[in-house]
Amino acid sequence: MKQADFGRAEWIFGADNRTADTKMMLRRDFSVDTVPPAAVAHIAAETKYWLWINGVLAVFEGGVFRESKPGCGWADEVDIAPYLKPGRNQLTALVWYYGNGGRNNSFCPEGDFIFACDAIGLYSDSRFLCMKHPAYIKSGAPHPAYLYGGDNAAFDARLDVGDFRSVDFDESGFMPAVVYENKVWGGMMVSMIPPIRIGEAVRLDLHKTEAGYEASLPYAMTATFAFRAVGCHAGDVLDVRTDRYNINGGPTDEFHNYNGHRIEFTCREGDNDFEGLMYLYGEKVIITCPENVVFTDFSFRESGYDCDIIGSVKTNDPVFDRLIGKCIRTLYVCMRNNFMDCPDRERGQWIGDVSVQAPQVFYVLDDRAKLLLKKAISDYVGLRKGDVLVGNVPGDHFCEFPSQNLVAISEFGLLAEYYDCSGDAWMPSFVLEPCVKYLMLWGMDERGPLIPRQGTVRWFDHHWNADGDVLENCMYVSACKFAR
Repeated sequence: MKQADFGRAEWIFGADNRTADTKMMLRRDFSVDTVPPAAVAHIAAETKYWLWINGVLAVFEGGVFRESKPGCGWADEVDIAPYLKPGRNQLTALVWYYGNGGRNNSFCPEGDFIFACDAIGLYSDSRFLCMKHPAYIKSGAPHPAYLYGGDNAAFDARLDVGDFRSVDFDESGFMPAVVYENKVWGGMMVSMIPPIRIGEAVRLDLHKTEAGYEASLPYAMTATFAFRAVGCHAGDVLDVRTDRYNINGGPTDEFHNYNGHRIEFTCREGDNDFEGLMYLYGEKVIITCPENVVFTDFSFRESGYDCDIIGSVKTNDPVFDRLIGKCIRTLYVCMRNNFMDCPDRERGQWIGDVSVQAPQVFYVLDDRAKLLLKKAISDYVGLRKGDVLVGNVPGDHFCEFPSQNLVAISEFGLLAEYYDCSGDAWMPSFVLEPCVKYLMLWGMDERGPLIPRQGTVRWFDHHWNADGDVLENCMYVSACKFAR
């Protein structure tokens, strides 16, 4: 890992950087005499940010969930030269400070933003202007489940300040940014993975329903939504969610339900325009709204990990081919800042799931996808707790499943699949000692077999009567063989 060089840049935010679910606007005028061929910027935020240069989106949903190593986060490395022009330029950012943790992100007590671009001599400091976006408010119930961070996107158009991304936006309500001492963010490492990919806007055909409208997406995806609504009354509330908003738990947890994110939009009188930045996952968008609201435009933009699907399997059986296509889509929507067990309930990087995903990556995705596997290994080994390997890192809900760990470090798990398919010499030197130390945590009873290791949960399958003792011994032998 390479440490990000922020030079003279300072950590900045508004005067209040501890209130959860804050959306902070930042602006900075700067001049460029001659546009350089490259202008690589290092950028980091707690928790997510969107960046525009001269009103053009340069980074969509920047910021990689911490941690890169204990106490440190990740910094994006972005070439902003294509967005620059000679003379006056404008940088604008919107930073969303989550203020909570989940199964793929860790809680941080303070919001922040830092920016450094040596090529044009631009660094975050008190010359940046800040203002908390007044239209992003706290949503009402229901709220998302605790399983992943952030909250609903609640926007009150009656409080909107207009297009703050505009170069000529009135900054009279902005104040100089507050500089914060780096007490919580540590040394930032340059992200291993590319910035999130965002597609072009595609219009949806809405169908009227008893509660409002709905529309089908082309396939299961993660997407943001934008709309223009007319005939609205001040205070009308529009609810936008997907068909995967509320789902049950997995096997053994079938009777619990979990909410995802949704958009809660409060209208001003007359026409209303909105472009959501938070992504939702599903196959169908469902809008609840008053009868008087009419949409003259409703569109989506697909977003996701920046890689292409380049492989598949073709047979003479169309049903089987359809199944393979769904499998590939499932793999892709379970990739973003990290691999996920599922994109709609937890979004956790369970290491057992990643062991299953690893070989698929090399079959059907391009080389950029293996960078996310490398990050998963870096997370898994670098964020271990002493000599204990834990799954679901980064995240606040990490735990030790000995069975998943043994699979991950076995001859047929995550590490072996990555090394066999990539030949990346970094991996053995990085993982060998931690794997051996973890294997030494087991004891053996007087008869020879292992003394079972409980961990957080001694889990082998979702179903009953799993031969846990047999499986644990077999997995342990395979892990020892791989270490050797």
